[in-house]
Amino acid sequence: MASIEKRAGRKTWYAVFYVNGKKIRKSTGVNLKDVNHTPAKLKKMAQAQAENMESLARGNSLLDKQIDALRAVADAAGGSKVPILKTYLDDFDIAGGEQNQSNVKRAFRLFMKYLGADALKRLDRITSDMCQGFIDYAATKVSAGTVRRYKGSIACAFNAAVRNGYLSRSPLDNVKLPKDRPIKRELFTHEEVRRMLTELPQDWRDMVLICLGTAGQRIGDCACLKWEHIDFEKGVISFDTQKTGYGVEVPMLPQLATRLREIQEIQEGSETYVLPIMANKYLRSKGYLSTEFITHLKGLGIASNQKVKVSNGQRNVSTKSFHGLRNYAVTTLRDAGVGEDMTCALVGHENIQQDRAYYRTNIRKKQAAMQKFGNILFVDYGSSESYASAREA
Repeated sequence: MASIEKRAGRKTWYAVFYVNGKKIRKSTGVNLKDVNHTPAKLKKMAQAQAENMESLARGNSLLDKQIDALRAVADAAGGSKVPILKTYLDDFDIAGGEQNQSNVKRAFRLFMKYLGADALKRLDRITSDMCQGFIDYAATKVSAGTVRRYKGSIACAFNAAVRNGYLSRSPLDNVKLPKDRPIKRELFTHEEVRRMLTELPQDWRDMVLICLGTAGQRIGDCACLKWEHIDFEKGVISFDTQKTGYGVEVPMLPQLATRLREIQEIQEGSETYVLPIMANKYLRSKGYLSTEFITHLKGLGIASNQKVKVSNGQRNVSTKSFHGLRNYAVTTLRDAGVGEDMTCALVGHENIQQDRAYYRTNIRKKQAAMQKFGNILFVDYGSSESYASAREA
């Protein structure tokens, strides 16, 4: 059972208890002296808080009891009351770039819409069943990847509530995601990229050139590229990505620099964006440009529809998309011998694990790699025939 003690130079009672053999000593938040209470009353309050803290630390009480214990500790320490879900999510400080903030706000909005009147309940009254119901419902409307992003966004808010002392644990901890497999789109070939750069409408040729000329930046960053991001003297393009806020600085390819100067001359300094038409389309509707690009690809015979199994049946998904240019850039850089750290820096990935997910291979590349491996492995024999002769000998 938890005990309490006084500590030299401290103004509050301290709780002392053991968890898995480890001694824990924490302040109860109850003052040693208080004009509103007698010393005996304060000692009794401190003992109650110590027992609540021990129960929380051991995790051996029911969730509701943990919540009540946590609230009692917070109240004793002058903590704030648990907010209602809607107020908390409306005021939640979302990290990352503009695109990430938009995605998180959408997840919050859909979650509260699904909850209806329950969105006006306190955070500690939002249950795992409510969260699981939302995830199951969302899985009937959107892809598994989108559902996964919804859960991640909402979980981030609840985890922050745990850190702030509003909750003992997140109600999303035991929520299960749908089992749909991630959609795998085909990698662009070099010939398909050449066709895009010559056969697409001019604005889209420029979009593809900007994307590849900056090592595969995302569609929103290409569409909203500003002249202030471009330094012709240094030969670099630098900006913070919309999705993550990650800073990117990429040396310009000469072909891209030449085209950008042509556009600048035509505009005569009258525009903020390099491609104002594409920027306006993207800012009006973030999904519109992706759909338009896929339509052009299908018109050129570069992309087609594929049926993909999802939780609620099947969906028609394009075999290729603008984001596939990012995969193309990573794969081409890596196949050219560029190291993982440099690829991350150019493409704008925050870690190597993320970068690796974008690398694609095929049987031809595997065959070439195995041939190099074989040349090293059997260097002493010179050829497969020599190796066979050596074995017989």
